[in-house]
Amino acid sequence: MDTKTLAERHSYAIRSEETFEEVSTKVERLVYSTIINEIEPRFIDSHPEIRGMVTDYTKRKGRYIRPKLVWIFAKMFGAPDSAILAPASAIQLSEDFVLQIDDMIDGTEIRRGKPAFHKVYGFNNTFITPQFLISAMWNMLHEYALNNGEKGILVYKKFIEFSDTTFIGQALENMFKPRQISAYPKTYIKALKGIDEATYDAYLEIVTKKTAAYTIYGPAIMGAIIGGASEEQLKLIEKIGTSFGVAFQIKDDIDDYLYDMKEGQPTIVTIHAYANSTQAEKRLMESVFSKLPEEKTPGDIAAISSLVEKYGSLGYANEQFRIHMSEGIQVYQKNSSTLPDNEYTSMVFKLFSDFVGSPKG
Repeated sequence: MDTKTLAERHSYAIRSEETFEEVSTKVERLVYSTIINEIEPRFIDSHPEIRGMVTDYTKRKGRYIRPKLVWIFAKMFGAPDSAILAPASAIQLSEDFVLQIDDMIDGTEIRRGKPAFHKVYGFNNTFITPQFLISAMWNMLHEYALNNGEKGILVYKKFIEFSDTTFIGQALENMFKPRQISAYPKTYIKALKGIDEATYDAYLEIVTKKTAAYTIYGPAIMGAIIGGASEEQLKLIEKIGTSFGVAFQIKDDIDDYLYDMKEGQPTIVTIHAYANSTQAEKRLMESVFSKLPEEKTPGDIAAISSLVEKYGSLGYANEQFRIHMSEGIQVYQKNSSTLPDNEYTSMVFKLFSDFVGSPKG
């Protein structure tokens, strides 16, 4: 791996004529066509409805945040477009198949403006179809590793590493969720852990592993590796990406806290309310959270909402959001000389700003 210092890497000063909007549009176009060209030839002789099912979520497209992070960080370190396309496409493909499963588990009704995959193709196909996408994803990464020497192997291993981290975070989160054992009809059994075991530290571990790794610093580090970043630079990117990733998840949990309460998922909002409640209020929260989603009444949700309001839990969550956003910016500013100083650096923060945004609450 290239470990040259900032002063030695004169390519940092190279400027392109691309704007953020042009880069964003280009990534969307190239990644989409690469995925389609990887998948569709496998089904030339298959029934067209199978090909349509396999490419459904890909053709709906999305925000392409992860491939854009791969792309912009790689360009920040001077990588050519041709070196970035396969890893950027593979990480978008991973989102396409993960969403199919997540939407079924979460009972999501709409995805990218249309009925969710399981609503169209059913429970069984929601498990089967991702297998095609997974094989296509690993084929892309495998070929990339074979054709790009040590750097290709590092990208491949990094993808495995943050995928494993994401799985652990999701598994930890699932311990607090009622476990769905049937989709039709939707049937649950009790969660392994209750609200009384949900601490802020546990929440932080989950969101760092589940969201920050998969959504922010994993793709960013992949891109930086492609561009030849040093170990010091990779560690800095992980630190910055973790702060922004946690902030993004807190924002999401603020926006969706009523839905999360109904589903029985403790988040920063209800964890704060529980920690500040009286013993009687704690018992009430434990009783409500121990119920399965279909057992909860509007009165249950209203009771928890009143405790959230009483203890200013939304305000607390908003403050934690601001703290993590500020930490990410401060870490960058303190170490800005460690990273390249070019137009792609500013694109990174525009992408973070547009993606993370601010909570509704």
